[in-house]
Amino acid sequence: MPAAGRARQSDGAPARGPPVLGVSCLIGGPIAFRRDTTMTLLSAPPSLRLAGQLLIEEVVRRHERTAPCTWLDRVLGRSPIAEKDLAWYLGAKGELAVGSMLGRLPDGWQVLHSMPVRHATDIDHIVIGPAGVFVLGTKHHRGASVWAAGTGVVVDGRRLPYIVKAERDALLVMDALACAGVFGTRVTPVVTVVGAASFACRGETEVPVVPAERLVSWLRQQPERMTADVVEELVRRLTRPGIWAADISEVEGARERFAELDAAVQRAANVRKLWALGLAGAACGAAFALLQGLVGAVVTVLTR
Repeated sequence: MPAAGRARQSDGAPARGPPVLGVSCLIGGPIAFRRDTTMTLLSAPPSLRLAGQLLIEEVVRRHERTAPCTWLDRVLGRSPIAEKDLAWYLGAKGELAVGSMLGRLPDGWQVLHSMPVRHATDIDHIVIGPAGVFVLGTKHHRGASVWAAGTGVVVDGRRLPYIVKAERDALLVMDALACAGVFGTRVTPVVTVVGAASFACRGETEVPVVPAERLVSWLRQQPERMTADVVEELVRRLTRPGIWAADISEVEGARERFAELDAAVQRAANVRKLWALGLAGAACGAAFALLQGLVGAVVTVLTR
């Protein structure tokens, strides 16, 4: 396992944590704190990549290959997202939500988003702060019933391999750290659940499984492991060129285009709600008219 021992699901922090480690304990060799602003990895430097960037770009690419909505589609409120692309869209929305929440972390914490490892695959979020290095896998299940135990996460009765995937992602980050010359740093995988109607942890889990709304408080409750200079050095090394996949073709204006697409999805949802209300009103009106007719017929029969 990437993290030592089994991680017990808990919102509370131990009264005492491990000793605070300095740079020399985690990173071998001389440490240079100069910031080299001339190096870049992708067209967007790793430290500037946005939450959900890879998924957002994939949604935009797929939407470009989809036939545009017709006038009738818009009148009926059909979603511009094809059914086969819905998982990509919901995944992007989930990562955006978690990215927004991570923005509430206090000074001393740094977050790297959507770090590419190979084609159409990325590390959702890497959080580095006083409590250590955390690799977050975001899972968006709107309105679902979710519970976790052992090595499983169960969503609406289906057991999904999220914990195993989180451990693999942590190993990828450990490989990236080793490539950057960092050895022996503990990396903690975390599964983050977004949008669930209910969540329960039914026992000890191999890695922490945390609802998104409790993520920031959970991170802040973890015991301190690193000093500020270690955090800065780890981030600097993880954002060096050559650490992450560099052959990713980025989509120009993807964030703005995704925002327009998301607005169109919301408009379509509102149109469907209006249709549902109208049909419900019409049904109620028809039922009321029918009831009036029945009452009139009964009165007529009784007064003969």
